[in-house]
Amino acid sequence: MAKMTFLELEGTGRQLGRAHGEALKDNITTLYGKFMDCTVKQAHISTTEEELLGLAMRNYEFARDYAPDLLEELLGIAEGSGLAVEKIMFLNWLGEGLDLIFPQPANSLLKGPLLASQSPGCTAFGAVGGATSDGRVLVGQNYDMQAELYDHAVLLKIKKPETTLLLFSFAGIIGCQGLSSHKLAVVVNTLIARDVRAGVPYTFMVRRALEQKNLADALGQIMTAERAAGFNYLLADSSIIINIETTACYFDVLPMPDNIISHANHYKSSCLKEYERIDRIGADSFVRDAAMYNGIKNSYGQIDVPKAQQLLADHSGYPYSLCKHPPKKVPYYRAAQTIASMIYAPADLKAWVCWGNPCQEEYEEYSL
Repeated sequence: MAKMTFLELEGTGRQLGRAHGEALKDNITTLYGKFMDCTVKQAHISTTEEELLGLAMRNYEFARDYAPDLLEELLGIAEGSGLAVEKIMFLNWLGEGLDLIFPQPANSLLKGPLLASQSPGCTAFGAVGGATSDGRVLVGQNYDMQAELYDHAVLLKIKKPETTLLLFSFAGIIGCQGLSSHKLAVVVNTLIARDVRAGVPYTFMVRRALEQKNLADALGQIMTAERAAGFNYLLADSSIIINIETTACYFDVLPMPDNIISHANHYKSSCLKEYERIDRIGADSFVRDAAMYNGIKNSYGQIDVPKAQQLLADHSGYPYSLCKHPPKKVPYYRAAQTIASMIYAPADLKAWVCWGNPCQEEYEEYSL
C-alpha cells in the first residue's frame, strides 16, 4: 500500500513553519517549480513567474490581518525551506491564482466558448442521521489536482496548545482540508467566481475554521473573511453538516433536507449563479456531482466507511468520473487526477486517507 508523506509538528507560529520547511525542503522546492510551470502554461493570457508572484503577494496583508499566527507559520516555512516568502505565498494561494489569469468574459452563456470536458476540481459528500448506517456524521472527498503534483501530497499532524489537527496538504502549504480534535472536519471544492480579488487564501480559512471550538465559530471564520476567491466548504461536527458556497464577496448556505449532500465544481445556489464564471465550468463537474449524489441517495441508510470508500471509487461517466484518472492526449499541465481520497468521522476523531485513486489504492486509518 502506497503511503503519503506523514509529518508530525508541534508548537506555534514560526516554529511550526520552520520545522515544516526544514523537513520537506527538497519536496517544497520541486513542488514550487512544477506548480509554477503548470500555472504559467494554463494561462489563456501571457504571464510570467514574476507577475504571478506579485499577484500572490497582494494577499499578504489580508492573510496577516486575518490570521497573523498562520502568516508567521508561512514565514517559517520560507525560512526552513530556503525559498523566498513570495514563493511560499504562491503555493498557499494554490489554484486561486488561475482565476486572475483567465480573462473575464464580456459575454453571456450563448456567446461564450464551449464548456470544457474536464475541470481540475474535487468531488465531496456529506451524510448524517438516517442516511448513515449508525446515524453518525461522515464527510469526505476526492481531492483532484494536476497529476504532476501527486508525489508532493502530505499529511500533517499539528499539535498546538489548544487543538490538534490532521491536515491533507502539499509540501509547503499550511493545509487544504482536514480534521480537528474539536470534532470538526472541513472538505472543499474549487468554485470559479467573477469577483476574484486580493484577499484571504482558502488555505488560511480552512486552518482557521478547524482551530475553532464549535461549528458556528468555524462557519463564521469563512463567512466574515475578506476572501480572495470562490470556494465551497463542507463543514461538519459530530452531529451537523453545513455546506457554504462562497464567492469572494458573497456566500450562501445550501439546504440539506435529506441529510445528504454532494458537491463538485459548479454553484448550486440560485443566489450565486450570476457570479459564476460560466466559461470555466467543466462539464464533468455535473457528471461527478450526479454520480456522487446518486451513490449516496441509493445507499441511504447504509452509508458507512466501507460504503463511502466504494462510492468514492465510482467510475460512472468515465473518463470524467469522480475517481479521476489522468486523461490521455492532454498536456501534463492540464491532466488532472485524484491525488488523494479522504473520509472523516468527526465524532470518532478518525480519518481514512487513500493516496491516489481509491479504485487502486487502499485507505489507511488515522486517529486524533
